[in-house]
Order: sequence, then structure tokens, then C-alpha cells
Amino acid sequence: MEKFLLYFLTFLLLFNFLVLKFNPANIEEKVPSNETDINYFSQPEISKQEKEKSQIQKEEKPVFIVKPILAHLSGQIVKCVFRISGIPSPKGAAFSPDGKEIWVTSLMNKNRGVIIFDA
Repeated sequence: MEKFLLYFLTFLLLFNFLVLKFNPANIEEKVPSNETDINYFSQPEISKQEKEKSQIQKEEKPVFIVKPILAHLSGQIVKCVFRISGIPSPKGAAFSPDGKEIWVTSLMNKNRGVIIFDA
């Protein structure tokens, strides 16, 4: 029992030193909550080159390429309609009912792209 009391008293003494005591009224007096000042000196200035790069990046075309494939290979049962490259290989694909959109789930393979066949 004495050991328990000794540990408990030691814990209480240490805990009292670790607890930070503050009064919210004192904080509001030092820093008013309705005033906000922005320190413009601490924010880096964006250079003209970086602005030009961001404008060029916005104007760039998408990374993936959609090419219609006109050649029909001999012995092929279905006709290849599109070959999309530049995207990860899909694990599964689904088309919208009107056939204008395709949804794919990614599967990381060494062969990248999607090939769409007309059944």
C-alpha cells in the first residue's frame, strides 16, 4: 500500500508540472480573434517562369492517345475499334449505355493501354 501511495503521489507531482494552465481571456487580449494579418514577407513570390510553366501545362493535351485501328488482322473473330495507350492496363472495363464513355479499373502491367473490340 505504501508503494502504491508513493507512486501515486509521485505521479501527481509530475503531472502537475506537465499540465499547461492558461486563461482564454488572456489569449484574446493579446491576439484579437477578429483581426487577421497576413505576413507577405514570409510567402515566396512566384517567378514569371513558374507562371509561364503553369500556363503551358494547362494548355497541354491529355497524356493518353486514342487511335482508331483500321486494319483487321486475319483470323481475328472480332474487329478492333480503338487502341488507347499511355494509361495503365485495366483490370476491368465497363461502357456507358450510349457507348460514349468507358470506365476502367487499373492493373499495373508492363503492357500499358486498352484495346477495344467490336463484338
